[in-house]
Amino acid sequence: MIADPDWSVIGPHARGLQANGYGFSAVKIGSDIESLIDMLADWGWSSSEQIPTWLSERSGRQR
Repeated sequence: MIADPDWSVIGPHARGLQANGYGFSAVKIGSDIESLIDMLADWGWSSSEQIPTWLSERSGRQR
């Protein structure tokens, strides 16, 4: 996942990122842990590893 608050940084590379399997968002990542966890919950869990407890509790997904 690529994140930058300025779309002009990501935009020119969006097709290449997507073609290579990357997700991207033009968002400002908050400096507090709660907003970071909210953002990760919104993005979803895609790993083959088990979803962490702190994220499953926020996203409503089971471990």
